[in-house]
Amino acid sequence: MTVEERYELSCYQELTRFDEHKNVWLVRNTENGMIYVKKTMQLYNREVYQRLMAADLPNIPKIYLCTCEDSTMTVIEEYIHGTSLMDMLQKDGIMDERHVAQIILPVCDIIEHLHSQVPSIVHRDIKPSNIMISNDGVIKLIDFNAAREYDLGATQDTYLMGTRHFAAPEQYGFGQSDPRTDIYAIGVTIYYMLTKNFPDSGLYLGSLYPVIQKCICMNKNDRYQTISELRKELSVYIPAAISQPRIHTASETSSSANPFLKPLYTYKEKLPVGFRSGVIWKMLTASFGYLDFFWLCSSVTVNNSNGKKLTGYPLTVNRVGLFIIILGYVFFLGNYCHVKDALPLMKKSKQTRLIMTFVYLFLYFVIIMFMILFLEGAG
Repeated sequence: MTVEERYELSCYQELTRFDEHKNVWLVRNTENGMIYVKKTMQLYNREVYQRLMAADLPNIPKIYLCTCEDSTMTVIEEYIHGTSLMDMLQKDGIMDERHVAQIILPVCDIIEHLHSQVPSIVHRDIKPSNIMISNDGVIKLIDFNAAREYDLGATQDTYLMGTRHFAAPEQYGFGQSDPRTDIYAIGVTIYYMLTKNFPDSGLYLGSLYPVIQKCICMNKNDRYQTISELRKELSVYIPAAISQPRIHTASETSSSANPFLKPLYTYKEKLPVGFRSGVIWKMLTASFGYLDFFWLCSSVTVNNSNGKKLTGYPLTVNRVGLFIIILGYVFFLGNYCHVKDALPLMKKSKQTRLIMTFVYLFLYFVIIMFMILFLEGAG
């Protein structure tokens, strides 16, 4: 670190710490009073930060200072006033295809600028928490701690970096990261925006599913080879996604002109199971289903342990209890408002999820039955 760099760094007064694990601080420049972000890193690629500082690419944080001392690099960069995509998803829930397109296409533009550098700069950590929406609505990509330059002669990465679920196989030692590594992460990010879950969950089979599947191929030769290729493909699917959100099967896609198959509105997460997609045949089926089990619960007869039919209050308690059990099963199996995803062990392997599904359904049944017996006794 030169004397000039040491002096310049001393002008930034630490205000508050953003992330203890990453040593990220909010700082104020004592000379101009402006707010910046200061990062100190043990694992880093100084060449990438120096190139970013020199290139001044659009919609990434501007780098003002990049200096090293011993084994630590300190970076002063622009502070983005806004909200991360992850925070937005946590607050507002999943997004429809139209909203996904509005965010992902600008991200593709940013990534294309990075990949067009010589040599290409690969971000290697694209995920919702690294995508910012500024207060004036501009999409920005942050956090280049895992970024590296693509080395044509290398067979694998020097450091294995990235975020679990979003990192491509080559980031775990199966080859070298290249622009297709970022394409993999974009595919996972699109899926997460639509479901707040990951592709192995099987929650989404809508219009953008073919694009996601190609993005996340294990073999990078089977993915889109460039960001421009991905963006071109998105431009084909996005109009269909806007007019026909949540198309779940190939037959539905090919028969979209049929009014019974075409959604009347964009997917609405908080509507009852069967009505969320807006597809007429699904809503009609759900209506008959709800009416049928309502009729069943209102007309069922119940005998006590002596074989005598219950009447009055005890019968009403049993009928209401049966209604709650069936409705709970429907909402659980339909993953209403991601209730199933929120339960422990439901994000593990498919086998674990299947086992835990039976466990939770059984526990729910037992709890409701105990409540019925308690209310019968209280009455």
